[in-house]
Amino acid sequence: MNHRITMKYNSGMEQVRLKEQQAELIAHLLDDAIRLPGTSIRFGADPIVGLIPVVGDVIAVLSGALIILIARQLHVPTNDLIRMAYHQLLNGLIGAIPV
Repeated sequence: MNHRITMKYNSGMEQVRLKEQQAELIAHLLDDAIRLPGTSIRFGADPIVGLIPVVGDVIAVLSGALIILIARQLHVPTNDLIRMAYHQLLNGLIGAIPV
């Protein structure tokens, strides 16, 4: 195999892995970055930030939108992107209801 083609392929795969790691980091921070001491219970920043009226919901939706953008850059199928966007929209709408 041509060395130049191999380097281009490896560089492309490195970019894909970097994007995957970015999405994984965001998801980890939002979903399970914090562990309650002495238990196996984990939670992330999403429920904590969600306690801040309006601003918390905006931050949560923007964080989720960033994951969708990364997924689009990784050429995730359109049906999956639509499903992700739908769930993000629901998250934003339900979070906007004051409780």
